[in-house]
Amino acid sequence: MEKTVEHVHYILDGKLGAINALDDLSPLENGRVAWLLQTELADRGALSRIHLAGGGRDLARDVDTLIQAPETQIVFFMPVAGDPREAEKLAELRSKIRRDRKDLYLVLASQTSGASAEDQYATALDMMKSNHANLVLAHDKQTGLNMVVVPEEAYYAKTADVKEAVGWLAKIATARAGLTFTHSTVLADAPLVPWQSPEISTNLRDVVNFAVDQGAFKTFRGRTAGHFALRGAHEGEFLTSGRGRNFNRLSETGLVRVFAKGSEEVVAHGVKPSVGGQSQRIIFGLNPQLSNIVHFHCPMLSRPANSIPVREQWPYECGSHECGKNTADGLREVSPGIHAVMLENHGPNIVFGNEIPAPAVIDFIRRNFDLQSKTGYLFGEPYRGASLAAPSPEKLVL
Repeated sequence: MEKTVEHVHYILDGKLGAINALDDLSPLENGRVAWLLQTELADRGALSRIHLAGGGRDLARDVDTLIQAPETQIVFFMPVAGDPREAEKLAELRSKIRRDRKDLYLVLASQTSGASAEDQYATALDMMKSNHANLVLAHDKQTGLNMVVVPEEAYYAKTADVKEAVGWLAKIATARAGLTFTHSTVLADAPLVPWQSPEISTNLRDVVNFAVDQGAFKTFRGRTAGHFALRGAHEGEFLTSGRGRNFNRLSETGLVRVFAKGSEEVVAHGVKPSVGGQSQRIIFGLNPQLSNIVHFHCPMLSRPANSIPVREQWPYECGSHECGKNTADGLREVSPGIHAVMLENHGPNIVFGNEIPAPAVIDFIRRNFDLQSKTGYLFGEPYRGASLAAPSPEKLVL
């Protein structure tokens, strides 16, 4: 059943009455973003309430009130700091919002001044990862460039048009806030499965080792995005990559043994399993002939050798049941014994059986994907579907 987003809260620094009144203020500072966001949320039927910080209001008290209210669903926490002392205070408040309320959908804002697009993106992504946030609106005060940065290390709405960026922010937030997640129970004392274990199929190991050698798994904050898994020996069992790990050091980490009982009970041995565990569970459940999954955040070649289906990613956060279903529904056999789907602005899922030799899968990857690049900035060329033209000052839309 689709969930209705009814309780949305927005916190900012509180200059709504001065929209566009001061030229030296950014759209985050002068209330422009707040006004646009209210309009976008209203158009989507989401009930929103603005909480103004500053002007005598206690920002910390407002944050505590929202955290303690069980009906709160989305928090847009978007104040920007004016000095180092204020920045420290805001950082502390950001970090506490989802600390004990993982059910909250948290949207933040980052502001740079004169940064390159890559650094602007990296600043937003770092803020997101540091605070376990779900979405960040990145704005550069000097260039006027905006982008909406998502947890799967990609971005949408790279534009100088604030209205367009805020539209995408509201669109993604309201779509993703109602998704369903199952949190795993971790048996911390249970051992991991060594990467060289005979339990791990040779063809999966060879394919993943190839992807590692080609640079498919890029690090950010010492961790790599993507995931991979193989079907286990027992019903509901699979071995998967660990969450928050560096896949370039698999000999030191190994895989996580996971037992799933239906969609609501997941037990992991050792550490948290990959965020892609729900996709893996659903794919293995629907495709008994397939045993191995590899997913990395790389774009397709401009002229791929195979016709690979593409599915939208923007409505789905990784790890949700809905993201898993979207991925599984998109899978098609695109080469003998090899099934694949490209998640737009995200990366491919490549699924194959134990009987498919590793060289065949590696050849398929070589002919269809650019492992040197990444969907998103910082580690290589940005996603090819994004507009890369830098805005000129005379074309900035505020």
